[in-house]
Amino acid sequence: NDRPFFLYTLYQLAIKMTSGNSKRTWQVQENDKDTVLFCQNLNSSFITSILSNYLLLDINILDHIGPINKLYYGFEDKIQKDKKYIIVSDVVCLGTEVRIVKNLIEFSGGEYLGNVSIVRVNTVLGKHRFNDIEAVYEISKDKNPIDYKILTAFDI
Repeated sequence: NDRPFFLYTLYQLAIKMTSGNSKRTWQVQENDKDTVLFCQNLNSSFITSILSNYLLLDINILDHIGPINKLYYGFEDKIQKDKKYIIVSDVVCLGTEVRIVKNLIEFSGGEYLGNVSIVRVNTVLGKHRFNDIEAVYEISKDKNPIDYKILTAFDI
């Protein structure tokens, strides 16, 4: 609803991606021809295109990744062996889509660097958290103003 605010949010994400971070294992260099932003669904395609403009990076879009039952022929042609990939997401809760895309990238010979998202839900303890991510906003047990919950069959 508030496009200027969202563009500002993406600008902040781009700044985080280029700055050094002691928790994260990678840092983006502007106009790096070896680094590609990888978009795994149409929801994050807008985010990816804006980040691409801010950071002058190429993009790769592969739609309909998620809890899937089959692989679509030809995805390996989209991934280049000499490139490094950052997966761009809108929201990451449990990380299934990110893990699927990471596996596709590595299976095809590309190098997975990490994942960026607007929102990241931290569902694991601090010592088990990933060190390859960057997010604008993180929801955790201690920082959850919207009372977000993930329910499973164990909760019923």
